[in-house]
Amino acid sequence: MAQTFSWPQAQTLSSKLPIGLWYSSLALSLASICLGTQQSVALNRISSYTDAPARIRSLIGEKLRPRPRNIDDQVDKDTSGELHEELMPRTLQLYVWQTPIMCLNFGIASYVIGFASLIFQNCGNGTGSNYATQSSLTLDGKVSE
Repeated sequence: MAQTFSWPQAQTLSSKLPIGLWYSSLALSLASICLGTQQSVALNRISSYTDAPARIRSLIGEKLRPRPRNIDDQVDKDTSGELHEELMPRTLQLYVWQTPIMCLNFGIASYVIGFASLIFQNCGNGTGSNYATQSSLTLDGKVSE
């Protein structure tokens, strides 16, 4: 992704839309990596406790009241005869855990949109053919003009 900033086509554009989209893509991708790493480290630290599954469930979810499961309005009970409480994840917590994935998806989308705008701007103003005449390296190692 960072290599696209050095393309000659990107340096000579009259519109800075592709460059702006690529910078935002780079920032969103880095934010995604940082947030994902932070979440991974937090889960790793919590999992070192002896009651790790219970702690993780209590951090992510909130307890709901026992609800009847069948038509006879009987409350759910587990095998020991105690009331069974369901945990429901908090809405805000769902968004927090999905933030790295959303940042990465938005970063990829902004890169692709910037790339498409670069292609269409070069096609629209006829500058795409100017780069075909630049020198290139051939298979035998010689520079052709």
